[in-house]
Amino acid sequence: MDYMKGRIALKQVSSLLALFTFSFFANKPSHPLATYGEERLGFFFFENWHEVYSLEEGLDLAAVKDDFIL
Repeated sequence: MDYMKGRIALKQVSSLLALFTFSFFANKPSHPLATYGEERLGFFFFENWHEVYSLEEGLDLAAVKDDFIL
């Protein structure tokens, strides 16, 4: 029963986290978004996110050009 409660809690947290994340694949090791943050533990953290992302519009695709597959 504790295992199932843990799995349910994990799914709930994962669904909340999905609201604040997106996946992309960089074709080049030095990609344009590297100037806006840093990669840690397999995740890229935007430190200057307001320059390339807005809550209304999402990710500014002009900033990533054609170097990414979203």
